Amino acid sequence: WVNATERLDVQGPEPYRLLHAHGTGAIIQGAPEWTDYAVEAELTSPLSKSFGLAARVQGLRRHYTLLLVPGGVELRKTGPETRTLAQAPLNWTPGQPQLLRLEVLGSSISGFVNGTLVLRADDHQAPLLCGGVALVVEEGWLSSKEVRVQALAVRQAGLDGNVG
Repeated sequence: WVNATERLDVQGPEPYRLLHAHGTGAIIQGAPEWTDYAVEAELTSPLSKSFGLAARVQGLRRHYTLLLVPGGVELRKTGPETRTLAQAPLNWTPGQPQLLRLEVLGSSISGFVNGTLVLRADDHQAPLLCGGVALVVEEGWLSSKEVRVQALAVRQAGLDGNVG
C-alpha cells in the first residue's frame, strides 16, 4: 500500500485504520493495467466528513470515489477538478460498519452500499480507464476489514482476490 494519510495503523483489530485530520487522505494499491473491476470492503467511520472507496486511482488527484457523506452517498470523479457524477440520500449511522462496493466497467461506474445498488453513472468526459484502488477518508478516521478486488470482464493476472 502507498500511504497518503497522516497516520496508518495496520496492527489493530481490523487490517487498516486510517487517520487524516486535514483534507483527504488515502492508501493506494494496484497497477496501471487494472481496468474493469470491482473493489469492496467493509468500512467503519465514527467521525469524518466523508469516507469510502476509490477505483481507477492514478494518484491523489485522478480517481473515481464512492463516498458516504452525512445523510447520503456520492459518486465523484477527481481530475483535473472534482465533480459529482451522482448522489442520493441514504440513511446510515456513523460508527456502524458499511459494506461498500465500487464497480468500474468501461465508462460505467456503479456504487453499492450493503449489497444494494445505490448509484450509477456514465463518464463520457475523458473517462479514467485504468488504475488502482484506495481507501479514502476526509477529515476523520476510517477502519477497514480486508479489501477485495475482482475483475469484471476479462480476468487479469494478479487481480482476483484480497489486496494487502
